Amino acid sequence: DVSTFGDRLLVTLRSAWGADGKTHPVGSLLSMPLDAFVSGQRAPVTLLFLPTATASMEGFSCTRSFLILAVLDNVRSELVLWRADNKLPSGWVYERTFQGEGVVSLSARGVDEQHSDQIWVISTGYLTPTTLGYGAVESPCACETLK
Repeated sequence: DVSTFGDRLLVTLRSAWGADGKTHPVGSLLSMPLDAFVSGQRAPVTLLFLPTATASMEGFSCTRSFLILAVLDNVRSELVLWRADNKLPSGWVYERTFQGEGVVSLSARGVDEQHSDQIWVISTGYLTPTTLGYGAVESPCACETLK
């Protein structure tokens, strides 16, 4: 699967792929400069997610400045935040990982991907009702509960 974030190409691998002398496994999320890739130049690849025996990526969403990865690790829901930074060769800075309390499933989506770092957060669990929250991407667990 291929997507873009600003001037970066994002690739979620459906099969193993070799780049920069490394083989990236199925389920990895890679990023590279879009211009270099389109022009056929050898572009440096940044690994944003590496699946393990216990961790897989369910998907990702974007805000103006952040890439939010939805990850399951040992059947626990996590939101992994990467901040875009064009001053770095990789284009990304790892910010942090948020985990749901107990057995809670978390998902997040940008409210307005082009203009805002505000997000919608949906959490659901076996013992808690589904809730919809609104807040800043930097603190998804501190979102205002709307419903």
